[in-house]
Amino acid sequence: MFLEDGAWTKRVHPSCNWGAVARITAARLAQNGFKGPLRPYEGKFGLFETHLHGSEVDQGELTDGLGADWWFGDTALKPYPVCHFLHGCADAAIELHGEIAGAEIVRVDAYLAQPTLHIIAEPAQAKERPGSDYEAKFSAQFVVATCLLKGRFGLPDLQLPDLFLRWGDGHAGEKVSGVSHDDCHGWAGRCDSRRGAGP
Repeated sequence: MFLEDGAWTKRVHPSCNWGAVARITAARLAQNGFKGPLRPYEGKFGLFETHLHGSEVDQGELTDGLGADWWFGDTALKPYPVCHFLHGCADAAIELHGEIAGAEIVRVDAYLAQPTLHIIAEPAQAKERPGSDYEAKFSAQFVVATCLLKGRFGLPDLQLPDLFLRWGDGHAGEKVSGVSHDDCHGWAGRCDSRRGAGP
């Protein structure tokens, strides 16, 4: 719903460290004698029963290597303050920045995973001209154009007047198209540019 009506709920998802807040709160409560459930996962009214409805659970997957294997290195970090589905294309566009400097760009194709298009590339007209910083965070057209033109992307790029970034005689996002590509899955992405004569 956050994409439909601009609600701020997405901003307080786990990426904003609510998980860490919950763990610290739980630790402080326990430290002060708070009595919590003994079987929050496997109990009669625990997570497995209420959310998996009797499906088999391999508890070894949850506990094997506990305290010895750390998965942080296998997680994806967010180097850009935008939707994670855009990061592959942002990386590709930043790499292309040096190659296209000064060239006239006719069109840019941002190749994306098909299931992500409705979130970050459609409807195209709205994504080409985001109306707010929040809309810009979910616009492949805006993010890719900004990365190509500036060779970077950070919080200042989501502020006015950067939301109205120009490229030649038009709005920057109008030169970028979000295109489904079979090789792109999840956060993978790539960009191709078509150049004019240029200097």
